[in-house]
Amino acid sequence: MVKKFSTPLANFEVSDGIVYSVYLPDKVNLEQVKEHVRIMLEELKDDAPFLTIADISKADRSNEKEARDYLNTPELSALSKATAVIADSMLARISANLYLRFSKNVSPTPTKFFATKEEALDWLQQFK
Repeated sequence: MVKKFSTPLANFEVSDGIVYSVYLPDKVNLEQVKEHVRIMLEELKDDAPFLTIADISKADRSNEKEARDYLNTPELSALSKATAVIADSMLARISANLYLRFSKNVSPTPTKFFATKEEALDWLQQFK
């Protein structure tokens, strides 16, 4: 069974233990991110633990730092076994993967950036 829902930031589809989200191109603020996290926690609590694919190719990356930081909540991290992120530019993927490797302020959930959904799915298979 496929479950679908939306938040102020993204559209979600949950199927076969994988949560697939496509982030919207709109600029968001901290209040919208808090609502996004609240909805996600409510909608996904019965599906945990799950694998995640987040497609941020169209997302506005100029969002407030506080809003971006809020997405890295321990409550959300605890629900996911691993997260694959799809980004459309090579520079974004390289920068993000370097940040994940060297930053101390990242989720404990294994996370990696990819160019395609297929690459993301291949990588997630090791966490099933």
